[in-house]
Amino acid sequence: MSIHPTLDIPYDELLFFFHKANILRKGVIRRNEAAAKFTQASRQDLADKELQEAKILEQFLPALLPEAYIDMALCEIIESLPAAARSQKSLGQIFKSFYQKVDRSTVDTNVVKNRAEALLAQK
Repeated sequence: MSIHPTLDIPYDELLFFFHKANILRKGVIRRNEAAAKFTQASRQDLADKELQEAKILEQFLPALLPEAYIDMALCEIIESLPAAARSQKSLGQIFKSFYQKVDRSTVDTNVVKNRAEALLAQK
């Protein structure tokens, strides 16, 4: 059994942890989406139930990585690109490199996308 290089946790346990976190995040997202649809349909009783379930699930989720860490990782990746390749067209390559370093379940993917676009616009 191999150990994760920076954490003192067996690698298979770490993968299992990230998998559970991903399932919980999807559950929270689904419940929030359902609550929005119930609210649009004037069914506030059902929307409240969904929001309550989402709040319970959120208690079991690990915290997301802070935006500063996301910026640091993205800047490192963008700086490693040739100057000519630093454009919106390189977003796919940036995301691929980012998610090789950072597990998707530990970040809000919309924040990563928005920060990558903003950092590219600054370069």
